[in-house]
Amino acid sequence: MEIQDYIHLYPTISAIHRGEAVPMTKVVGKEVEPKPEHYDYLERNNIPRYGTKYYIYVNRPSDLLRSFVKTDAASIFIPQIQFEHPAGIGRQATVEQLLDEISDSLEASAQFITAGPAHTQLHKTMDDLCSLKTGNIPFTVIINDPTSGSEVEEYLSDSITGKISQIRTVQTWDQLEEFDLLPEKQAREDIDIELNRVLSLIQSANRIVGLTGAGISTESGIPAYRNLEGDGIWNVFSVQDDEIHNFLSNEQSRINHWKMKRKLHDFIIKAKPNNAHIFFKHMHDMGKLSCLITQNIDGLHEVAGVPKEKIIEIHGNTNVAACMNKPCDFSTETWKVYKDMDEKETQVPTCPLCGGLLHVTTISCMFYFYFYFKK
Repeated sequence: MEIQDYIHLYPTISAIHRGEAVPMTKVVGKEVEPKPEHYDYLERNNIPRYGTKYYIYVNRPSDLLRSFVKTDAASIFIPQIQFEHPAGIGRQATVEQLLDEISDSLEASAQFITAGPAHTQLHKTMDDLCSLKTGNIPFTVIINDPTSGSEVEEYLSDSITGKISQIRTVQTWDQLEEFDLLPEKQAREDIDIELNRVLSLIQSANRIVGLTGAGISTESGIPAYRNLEGDGIWNVFSVQDDEIHNFLSNEQSRINHWKMKRKLHDFIIKAKPNNAHIFFKHMHDMGKLSCLITQNIDGLHEVAGVPKEKIIEIHGNTNVAACMNKPCDFSTETWKVYKDMDEKETQVPTCPLCGGLLHVTTISCMFYFYFYFKK
């Protein structure tokens, strides 16, 4: 649908469409603090019926220290180098940290791109990015957030002179649906239409690929990592202790990491597959399921009856622990690790063969193996 099909629903959208001025949301001062809803917009219960674009202007090196928090629904665009950082991950960072992250990402990508126009363009972007990182070339960081949940630090010190501004944007019809902002009657009609459409697609399809995430696990009683109600993993434990560099360098982070994994394991062993898991089992029984790609680390799809060879666990699996001291190839079931941990949980599990650190075979461990031992 076009904008004229729904501007009458919301005064703010109608005002934007007519070109009228609308009040801006306040840009916070001093510090910006990340909240659970920054990492998962589904945790928010008050998404406004408009989006916001935030403009951060960098004029000199000290402006690189400006901090911001972007939601997982927000994308970032730097027009001077024509680079877009897509939505998908919420995070807090300074402009300088953002540029470092982009630089690392491009450098990692470069080794997989063979000589040609794409390779040349990538290296040009990397060179341009290096120039921006000096802070001596003016540039703009644009945060485009359809949920208006991102925040930008207004002041840090007198040395930051770059301006910041923001404008409201119109959400698309798909975004209004995604954020549950349509009128109830319209939303209900859309759901009925979509359900019938999905049913028709399933009936006519010969090959189906499933994509699943945390919402399926929470229905089985396994807490999400982020939850506005306060029972999420990151509401109880620190996300920093689960980051691989902290795990490797800090004993207390390793202790806290294993406490968190043990707590999560207690939920997983009690959980049973729910109707969503059974749905994919039925798709397999019907001969329609080609593969099932999941972010979940609990193994419940396999418990439900989907064959292991059809499941791609892109975030790994928490049911196995492996030695991080390669070339040692020791691995074991995690329940055995928890059984051997002392009552006070102050002993970090180590490999019985070489004494190396043990880590569950989830995504951070997988990336560690890939980047450090791929050769």
